[in-house]
Amino acid sequence: NDYEASIKVASTVEAYPKYKENRPGLPQPIRLAIPQAQKLTESVGMKTIMMEQEEADDIIGTLTKKCIMSNDEIQVKIMSPDKDFYQLIGPKVSILRPRSFHDKSPNSLEVIRGKLVPHVRLDETWFALEYDGIEPQCFVDVLTLLGDKSDNIPGINRVGKVRAKYLVKEFGTIEALMEAWGDGEKRDNFPSYLPKELHFQKDMILLSKQLVALDCELDIPYDLNDLTLEPEM
Repeated sequence: NDYEASIKVASTVEAYPKYKENRPGLPQPIRLAIPQAQKLTESVGMKTIMMEQEEADDIIGTLTKKCIMSNDEIQVKIMSPDKDFYQLIGPKVSILRPRSFHDKSPNSLEVIRGKLVPHVRLDETWFALEYDGIEPQCFVDVLTLLGDKSDNIPGINRVGKVRAKYLVKEFGTIEALMEAWGDGEKRDNFPSYLPKELHFQKDMILLSKQLVALDCELDIPYDLNDLTLEPEM
């Protein structure tokens, strides 16, 4: 469950007090269901990892990196509608986005524990088509430019998905974009839609990138072997 029931990271909130300020608290029905869900998953042999002061997304990111770095032929599938996980997509990692009523993507069915589950599979091929050949690890830069209303991350005015993709393809990273913008001679060659006061937003833009990037270096006290399915007898 990647619903962030964990406590906000204190250092992040200190750096940007508005982080997730608009997000409502955990609904009471979900809060009450968490212990029962934990019992259910453990009864079928699935481990539950809960860490205070850490984001659920970062826990998932760290476990994903452990799988990628292992010598095993592990295929990681992350079931989540959260686009933050796009930055993890790779040869061994795909996202299974649950289909919603308004989802216009082609249907996909996969057998999970003996049952057909409808979802949209987002892999390297999908990402290359959706983001015009940008590498998944650069999605952090795309998301920084776009901002994220759910987390109260501002982004850059007048920059939508198409423009964000263009800028990342053109400059590679936010840091490279800001460095080029700082060169007064080159500034006249920039797209006219970029706000002229962009250099005043540099610190906020770089902080936004820090906020949207997953921390995949958490100290999780589990080895991958500890997470093997072992149904209770």
